[in-house]
Amino acid sequence: MKKASNTGESILDHVRRTGKVRKRLRPDKTNRDEAVGLIAWGLSDADAVFRKNIAERPDSIAFIDKKNVGASSVSSTMDSFFSFGHGCNEVLKGNAHGWQIVREAFCVATYSQALCQRFSIESGINYSEMPMASGGGLIHLYSLALAGDAEELADWVGRYIYNYIWEGGMEDALGDYELKLFYWELLKAQYKREWPAVESINEEVGPFFDVLAKASGSEADFEHALIEYCDFRLSRAYGFESVDSTKARGSDKTQYQFQRQWFAIWPLELLAMQAVFRRCTGRSLSLNAEHPLLKTPLMTVPSMLPFAETDYSRRLHSLGRDVYGEKWQPWDSLDLV
Repeated sequence: MKKASNTGESILDHVRRTGKVRKRLRPDKTNRDEAVGLIAWGLSDADAVFRKNIAERPDSIAFIDKKNVGASSVSSTMDSFFSFGHGCNEVLKGNAHGWQIVREAFCVATYSQALCQRFSIESGINYSEMPMASGGGLIHLYSLALAGDAEELADWVGRYIYNYIWEGGMEDALGDYELKLFYWELLKAQYKREWPAVESINEEVGPFFDVLAKASGSEADFEHALIEYCDFRLSRAYGFESVDSTKARGSDKTQYQFQRQWFAIWPLELLAMQAVFRRCTGRSLSLNAEHPLLKTPLMTVPSMLPFAETDYSRRLHSLGRDVYGEKWQPWDSLDLV
């Protein structure tokens, strides 16, 4: 473990003892456990904010009305992020009700996205100009639907992301060009029902290339690629472009997606890849490798269906029905552009 000072105390132990971060950790192969532990501590430290938002949820529900459909979809999406964060904390602590919180957040996020889609279609807004400028929210929803055996919902939101990327959106919202290309490869594979050949993978996908290319190869080669990928992912979670970078991305630049809250410790993109690979090839893809990112309880995702409805999700559904009438068919699939 990296030392916080000449006392021999690790950075993680210092943070746990004092609640203060005195030094930025630079992840490497020697401190993987500490790097993951610090992310978990940060998420736990933020839990008071998550719970405060949830406690104010009645005010958010009151905000939802016919005059604010676009704003309501954005607001409810953000509310679901806080619930996801709180649920992830509870799962990491081993509390059984954590997954129920995540499932409720998934339900709210899904209805929020359905409202956003319908509002955009009715308003004639291009994909690249959608009111919900959170590409991260879209890929989280898509990935969790795949991981949680909600294939029809994954197909539904996946079509939206496909069109979003095709028409030039997503990158600014993600803050990560390579991650956008990674999801583009997954989406193409999903709708072609064909896992990409190595020579067809866009090399600009960069650090994501090997996990895509070696998924269909030997188990040993894929496991090696998976561990190297997780090291890269931890570097991004701490703001470093790669495992070899010595300087983190400045605060004046958009954060990497992997720096953001619960996504930093939950490699949903790997769970999404696992599901798409199985759909394309009929074969399983093991994510069992010796890396702490792959060993948390978050990697065992329960089914997201049937929906875990709440007053919030029912209000969103009711809003869609009241505003759009027969046009409110939340899970109607879009045509690919």
